[in-house]
Amino acid sequence: MSPRGSRQNITHRVERSYSPDDIKARLLEAAARERADTRTEAQRWLNDPPPDRSALAQRESPGRARK
Repeated sequence: MSPRGSRQNITHRVERSYSPDDIKARLLEAAARERADTRTEAQRWLNDPPPDRSALAQRESPGRARK
């Protein structure tokens, strides 16, 4: 740690620049995900994951044996 009252030199800065096309593509993807979301308002409010991201949906069916 530095002594009290001293200033630390910041030597590393990360600057990112995104093109307008990248931003537009991200916004379109987010809008498509929002349209595809079939959860109810209550499920959204409770922060239940969409069915394709649910841990329960990823379980194997009961008829299949595990390897």
